[in-house]
Amino acid sequence: MVDLKVTLPDWDQFEEALLRNPEIIAEECETAMQQAVLLVEREVVKRTPVDQGRLRNSIAGDVKRTGEHVSGTVFSENVEHAPYVEYDTVPHFPPLKPIEDWVRRKGIGGVVRKGKLVQRPGADAVKQIARAIAFKIFHHGTEGHHMFRDGAAAAFPRVQRFFRDALQRISDRFTT
Repeated sequence: MVDLKVTLPDWDQFEEALLRNPEIIAEECETAMQQAVLLVEREVVKRTPVDQGRLRNSIAGDVKRTGEHVSGTVFSENVEHAPYVEYDTVPHFPPLKPIEDWVRRKGIGGVVRKGKLVQRPGADAVKQIARAIAFKIFHHGTEGHHMFRDGAAAAFPRVQRFFRDALQRISDRFTT
């Protein structure tokens, strides 16, 4: 067995300075959190599927500081279908109207010539296609896009760096 002892010069003075100045720590942590939230938000937006853009445009970030406590959140604001896009869903029967609207917007079931939609699908075709999609969801559920999970994971190495840099700035402010 090896006995290792590490001695830090002036540790007592450094620790005392930390305890006397929690504001400096909170300031630097808030700066790092703001950087982290902006980065995660950008990574989530990059991974968000787009139909009309409402979901992507609803993604926002927020940093809150209460005394010495700093927290950051990235979220979707006022878009009911966000959790259904993020997470896998179990088999269920979805509402037909949003699916019909989507089929109409995409022109699915219309007439295509030379790669261009030349005739939109009729009302009966739209309903039939929407029902087929709904029944597939009824039997299989949906696979989530996991844009929040994957965006946060992609940002994580840089987020760690933001907080390491914050620790360095805290140390610099106390030792100078």
